[in-house]
Amino acid sequence: MNLNSPFDSQTDLQFPLLWHGRLITISDAQNIPQLVQELFRCLLLNGQITQGRRSGGDRYRSWQLSATLPDRPTMEALFHGLEEIPGVRMLI
Repeated sequence: MNLNSPFDSQTDLQFPLLWHGRLITISDAQNIPQLVQELFRCLLLNGQITQGRRSGGDRYRSWQLSATLPDRPTMEALFHGLEEIPGVRMLI
């Protein structure tokens, strides 16, 4: 199993696939929607981002994401790119 890949070789994904995820960021992270949209553009994805809930103590914010992913390399590039955005704490 490759620990750098979110899926092992036994996972049978059918591409293209409609992916839905949730991004958790610190509340004061700047320009999250713009940064995510720029990543979508760079990967030639037609994706959407909508603001979700804030945590009870207002320390974190969630964002709902969706995109149609054409293949595994694009999926892995998207996941890596999202994790590199400043203020991101978790990708679910």
